Amino acid sequence: MKTKKAFTLIELLVVIAIIGLLMAVVVPSLRKAKEHAKLVICKSNQRSIVQASASYSADHDNKLPPTIQGNQNGWMTIPLRLKYYYGYEGVELNGGSVLETFGSYMQSPEYFDCPMSNHDPDWQERYIEASDNQSVAFLNSSYFMFWNWTKLEKNRPSFRPTDAGGDGLMTCDVIFYNEPYNNSEHGGTMWVSSHRWEGAEKLPLVDAMAGGTLNREFTYWMKDDPTGGHEKPKMKLNAGYKDGHVETVSMDDVEHVGGVYWLPTKRR
Repeated sequence: MKTKKAFTLIELLVVIAIIGLLMAVVVPSLRKAKEHAKLVICKSNQRSIVQASASYSADHDNKLPPTIQGNQNGWMTIPLRLKYYYGYEGVELNGGSVLETFGSYMQSPEYFDCPMSNHDPDWQERYIEASDNQSVAFLNSSYFMFWNWTKLEKNRPSFRPTDAGGDGLMTCDVIFYNEPYNNSEHGGTMWVSSHRWEGAEKLPLVDAMAGGTLNREFTYWMKDDPTGGHEKPKMKLNAGYKDGHVETVSMDDVEHVGGVYWLPTKRR
């Protein structure tokens, strides 16, 4: 009777080593492919935002949507807020509501949420609720929205796209460098973005931005810069323009434009 030859221990270890080697080669490639897919979805989201603004303009005598900028007792909104009210005793702070403005053009919250950001799981329900009423619901986007924005001092007034012209940058991934004075909990100098880079942690926005519990539900990628040297993180960002196109840029093509903001150098 013939007996089946079994694997020896050495042969088994060789097979395991080969499988491990293949995994070491394949897994990083799969991770990169997954990250690239998310970047493509993010790009599509921004294109949808720009197209929605174009649809709004077509329905409103070629005027761009109202700015989401607002000021109350010296507190300025930041251009990622989607909600109409800030929450101070019902005082209107945002100049306009993205939810109200784009409600009939963009009924899904997915357009405002980059897959790399991973916001809270109740986004869909809270987005719809906030669209239907003016109750306080502190909704943040993964993207900056700059139409008719005026707060970026260094490049004002030519920076922002307006009805009269100006630069064409309508939206881009959130990226800013927050100083300690505007930091309610962490107290350091932090890079904050909706896109991941090496060494960054996924943290609630309250860790880098004043606002108490209102900022606690929304996570962004953050990394402390203990030296305060403004060393740029190595990652890629998307930027959408008034003419409808969206570009992917590296941080080599991003510059400080005033305050905490760092934006793509190409703004036309």
